[in-house]
Amino acid sequence: MHTRPTIRELEAHRALHASAGAGLAEVILGGQDGLVNVLGVILGVAAASADQRIILAAGLAATFAESVSMAAGVYTS
Repeated sequence: MHTRPTIRELEAHRALHASAGAGLAEVILGGQDGLVNVLGVILGVAAASADQRIILAAGLAATFAESVSMAAGVYTS
């Protein structure tokens, strides 16, 4: 026969599973946020200029700025 788990065992089990997915959720949310922001910059620059070098430079600059911003946000929280 199986014995029913205690409340303490259930809480430990829930805490283990809750903390395991927290990091993955942050990575997915941060990645989506970064992609949307960089895509917005690229589309805005592409609408203003047809020069591919300018669009590429703007995309790289936005990617770098997003990376620094995300790192600073994670560091301070």
